Amino acid sequence: MTPTSKWSTPGAPSARTEAEGSVADTTRKIEANIGRDLQFIRIDGTVVGSLPGLLIHTVSRALGA
Repeated sequence: MTPTSKWSTPGAPSARTEAEGSVADTTRKIEANIGRDLQFIRIDGTVVGSLPGLLIHTVSRALGA
């Protein structure tokens, strides 16, 4: 009897599929445990990210550029 590896067995999951599954599981666990905080981080990032753009726009308009 010859040994078969998971790479040669038809229908066996590939390493990429297993890695994608673990990433999806990890993401799901993180969002389940700190999902509300992640939403605040997203909102804060949007607000903080827009402030420099607004400042640059205001200064460029004030200088007539």
